[in-house]
Amino acid sequence: MVSTRSFRLFAIGVVCLAAAPASTALAATKAPTRPTVRSIAPLPLGIGDTLTIRGRNFLAGKKRNSVTFKRDGRPAVTVKAGQATRTRMKVIVPATLAQYLTVTDGVALPTRFRVRVRSRGFSKGYTALKHSPIIGPANGAPGAVDEFDEPQSGCDTGGIGDSVDGEGDDNALLSDALEAAVESDSCSVDSVGDGLEDDGT
Repeated sequence: MVSTRSFRLFAIGVVCLAAAPASTALAATKAPTRPTVRSIAPLPLGIGDTLTIRGRNFLAGKKRNSVTFKRDGRPAVTVKAGQATRTRMKVIVPATLAQYLTVTDGVALPTRFRVRVRSRGFSKGYTALKHSPIIGPANGAPGAVDEFDEPQSGCDTGGIGDSVDGEGDDNALLSDALEAAVESDSCSVDSVGDGLEDDGT
């Protein structure tokens, strides 16, 4: 009786020992948790701006995650995300992307780039086009478009568009409309040549 029980315990021990290495090996070969991208904002932005990526399974901390930008048919550009939590990371759009912007008639235009992230592993793939950011030139760079930009008057030295500066083309005391009414030169501060700035008198 004693020998039979001992044999059973021995057999169970052997089975446990045999199973332990197998489970350890399985754990060691298990693929890392894949990060997932849920949203990207803002979708329209410029080089040098900050892009926020929300999702899951990111590595919390600074420069622990990588973000890859890719325009279809062009090389990929990868940079480190500046900061991140498990569900959000922020990355500055790199200047390297400027060379991959669409150019028409010598002007760089906003261009859509797909995005992929890497934490412990890579996200499943690049983002779909409709969920990918449209990246333009850096603010103030040639080709950049601002909602307040407009062609500047050839005689306005104020550096601000005539429609928003509240002044005449010549930055005198009279508006363009009033200068037209009194038949003075809207491109000359002193229309009559008397050494005094146009003021309507």
